Amino acid sequence: MGAVDPEPAATLPMLLQAAVASALAAIAAAVAAVRTSRRLRIDLAAARLQLGHEGVPLVEDAHEHRAVGASALRREERRKFEADEVDHYRDLLALLLADFRDVAGAEEAVFWHWNDERDALTPADWSTEGPAPAYFDFDAWGPLVQWSAETGVIQLVGKEASVLVGAVCVMQSDTMLGVLTLTHRAGLGLARPALKEWMPRMGVQLAAFQDLVRVRFMYGRHMRQSQALLDAVQRLQGGHSGEGLAQALCETAVDLSGGRGAVLVRWYAESDSGEVHYATTGTGLPVAKVSGSDAAGGLALSQTSLVADACRAGVPQVLEDARGVATGQALYGLERVVRDPGSVAIVPLIRDDRVLGALVIEADAPNGLTLEESRPIAVLTAVVASSLELAWSYQEVDRRSRTDALTGLFNRMHFGE
Repeated sequence: MGAVDPEPAATLPMLLQAAVASALAAIAAAVAAVRTSRRLRIDLAAARLQLGHEGVPLVEDAHEHRAVGASALRREERRKFEADEVDHYRDLLALLLADFRDVAGAEEAVFWHWNDERDALTPADWSTEGPAPAYFDFDAWGPLVQWSAETGVIQLVGKEASVLVGAVCVMQSDTMLGVLTLTHRAGLGLARPALKEWMPRMGVQLAAFQDLVRVRFMYGRHMRQSQALLDAVQRLQGGHSGEGLAQALCETAVDLSGGRGAVLVRWYAESDSGEVHYATTGTGLPVAKVSGSDAAGGLALSQTSLVADACRAGVPQVLEDARGVATGQALYGLERVVRDPGSVAIVPLIRDDRVLGALVIEADAPNGLTLEESRPIAVLTAVVASSLELAWSYQEVDRRSRTDALTGLFNRMHFGE
C-alpha cells in the first residue's frame, strides 16, 4: 500500500477560492436583478402617476402578485399568464372607452390598433358587447379611420351641425398607437367645437393607458421569470453531493422547459473527452446516474457526437426540429431505448471561460424546445456551474486520497473508513 497522496491538502485553498468566487458571482447577479426590478417599478409608478393626472381609473390586477413556480417558464404556462393579462386589460380598456362614449354622447367608442405586420388598422377593443363593434359602419366610415392615421389630424364627419363620427390619432411620443373613433348614427351629443377640444385629450389618456399596460406587461414578465428562477435555484440547494446536485439540475431543467428528459455531461478539455454524468429516465439512455464518489465515471461520449462538438465550441445549440438528426448515436454516441427526440437544446456549463460540461434537454415534439425556452436553462447552468465544479473537484480530491498513486488500488484510509 502506498502513502496517502498529499495533493488534496494543497487543493483545499483552491476550493476555498472557488467557493468565494461563486459567492461573489451570486451577489453580482442578485444586485443586477434588484436594479432591473427597481427600474421597472419606477417606470410603473411614473405611468400610474400620468394616468392619475389624466383622470383615468386604474384597477389593480387581481393576479399581479400570484405566486409562481419554476413551471411558469414553460411555453404553455407563459401563454396562459399572458392570455389572462390580455383579457384583464381589454376589460379595463372597455371601461375607459365606455367613459369616452358617455362623455361624447356616442353610441360606441372604438380603439383601432395599428398592426405593423398587416400594415393596417384593426379594432382592438370597443365599448359595446359582442365579438365586433356593433354600430360602426365600416363601408362609410372605414376610410376616415385610415385618413386620420395618415394625417394625424382630428377628423369630424356629419350632416350639417350634427357630427356622426369623430376620429383622432393616438400618439405616444412620435409613435402612432392607433386611432380612437366616436360614432352615433343620429349624431354625437357634443358639438364640433367641444369634440375638437375633448377628443385630443381622450387620445392622450388612451396613449397613457397603453403605456401603463406596456410597463405592467414588462414588470409582470420580469417578476414571473425572477420568481420562477428563484424557485428553481431553491430546488438546487437540496443537492449537496455531486450526484444530488446533478439530479436536481436535470429534474429542474425538465420542469422549466417541459421537456421529456435531461442529461448532464461532464467535459474534460485537457483530454478532449466527456462522459454522461447523470441522465433522467425520459432520455432512454442506459445509465441513470453515476453512483458514489468511488465510481470510475459515466458512459463515455463519442468525440464526434453533437454534444461533444457543443462542448468544444462552448456555444448553446438548439435543434428545434431534431428528427433524424438527434439519434442516440449522433447526439451522444450511445444507444437509447426510447424513440429519438423531436427537439433538443444543448446548453454548455461555463465557468471562467472554461467549459465544464453541458446540460442537454430533450422534448418529444418538434419545436417543443426553442431558443426562448433555452435562455432560462442557461441562467440556471450559470448559477450552478461553480457548485458543480466544486463538487466534482471535491470528488476528485476524495478519490485521490483513497487510492494509491502508483497502483490505483484503495489505500489504508479507504479501508479504515
